[in-house]
Amino acid sequence: MMEALVRASARDAEEIYALYRAAAAHGRARGSSDWDDDYPAMENILSDLEARGLFILRREGRIVAAISAVPPVDLEELEEYAVPWTPARAVELCRFCVSPEAQGTGLAKRVFLSILEILRAEGIEAVRYLCAKANPAAYRLYTSLGHRQLGEVRHWETDFYCFEQVL
Repeated sequence: MMEALVRASARDAEEIYALYRAAAAHGRARGSSDWDDDYPAMENILSDLEARGLFILRREGRIVAAISAVPPVDLEELEEYAVPWTPARAVELCRFCVSPEAQGTGLAKRVFLSILEILRAEGIEAVRYLCAKANPAAYRLYTSLGHRQLGEVRHWETDFYCFEQVL
């Protein structure tokens, strides 16, 4: 049976936080993560839950992937870079991670395609997101899906590519 991406609930918060910590540590050890001990924080999880924008995928009862689809408030702070976002009803995809043991299995692509399908069905017209330049696996995923790279920014002391996909 194919796992399904579903909206997370408050009872998932601690397990999501543990997933974030594991993914951050694994990524830092490989030199491919801009996440640190302070980000993502429980505050981000609770905010994403309140916005009904946090999605998870379980495998054998454990959360193995998470992604948030939230109002693009953080991206609006990047106006000095004049990123040419498409005028559309859009969300920002952020805090996307796959458990270290599930990385490299194609799960990230399935989760990303699933969130696009869910958002399209909910009337979202575009997704926007940042990809840390230090994360070549994520960059390969996004470009393999044909998503448009609209520019580059430096934010939170990190260099990012700006991506968008019109749904």
